[in-house]
Parts: sequence; C-alpha cells; structure tokens
Amino acid sequence: MLRVIEPAASYDLTTLDAARAECGVTGSAQDAALLRMIRAASDAIASHCGTPFARELVEQTEMDIAGARAIILDRIGDIEIASIEENSVAVDADGWDLDGRLLRRRLGGVRCHWPGWRVTITYRAGWQLMGSLPYSVEQAALSTVAAWWSQRSRPAGLRSETIEGIGSFSYATPGADSGGLTPDAIRLLAPFRPVIF
Repeated sequence: MLRVIEPAASYDLTTLDAARAECGVTGSAQDAALLRMIRAASDAIASHCGTPFARELVEQTEMDIAGARAIILDRIGDIEIASIEENSVAVDADGWDLDGRLLRRRLGGVRCHWPGWRVTITYRAGWQLMGSLPYSVEQAALSTVAAWWSQRSRPAGLRSETIEGIGSFSYATPGADSGGLTPDAIRLLAPFRPVIF
C-alpha cells in the first residue's frame, strides 16, 4: 500500500517554453492548448510507466513480508529513505541497504531475510522536474506534445492524403493502446517501465 504524504507541486514533464520551441509556436496565443497537451502527455507517460516522475514523500507499507529477501519500492528516481519501521519498531540505518529500488534487511552487518511481517518505509522518490529529471523523459513528453500539436488541424481519423500535383502523404498516429504516446516516446521510456519479477 502506498500513501503520498507530500505531493509534488507539479507533474508536468516539460515546460511551456520547451513545448513552444518543439512545436514551432511563437507568442503566447496558444499557451492554454499547449499546457493541456503537456499535462495530458505527462499523465499518459506516468500511466505508461506505472509511476509519476515528480519528487514526492511517500509511505509504503508491505504486509506478510517475513522471509522476503528484498522489498521492491514502488517509486523510481532519486530515492532517499527517511525511516523504516518493522512491526512498528524503527529500523536503524545500519539495519538495511538500498540497491536501486531493492530494499534489503541487514542484521549484524550481514544481509538476511526480512524477519517482520509488516514493514513501513517512508521515503522521497522521483526527480526534481526540470532539474534532475532524465532528459529522455522530457523528450518523450515533447515528442508526444509535438505529434498531438501537428495533428490538431487534421480531421479525426485521417491517416493519409493526396494533394494533386504535390504528392501523397501518410501520417504516423500515436496508438490508442499506448495512451497516445508516440513510438519515439515509448522507446525513450523503455528503461522506466516496471520490471516484472
């Protein structure tokens, strides 16, 4: 079970200025439309990856954990453990170690199974948006916004068109099964997708 203690101030994965530049928009007349697309693309990316990217303070509680070799933290990013309780008793900093998202128990300096049946971990995770956020995540948002922006004036469902004397054009459209994300965005986000153990 995961509970957000301190939510992020924003979940936008790119800035309005970056979206304007990516879409070739000058001036502020289209800002409201671009902001909606930024927020929708950011939501689609969080859904695709199964986690928000913004830095938040969360509390994760695992039940029936006794005997587990490791706890997989639900959130990704720069992880900073604030506290760990095992069966409502605080675990000292030398009683655990963190390897990526894997939280392991230590007793007497040796890794062991988690002995407690209930473990509560309070931690900060995610990235400072537009600070430490991996650029590939921002580029996935920009790629998606730009694709949506370029399609806004085309009739819904149009996949190709022929203009007499000019040529024939086909348009790549984001798939419904990907939340509208572009193929480029999906490729860029592959390292951030959940790993199934």
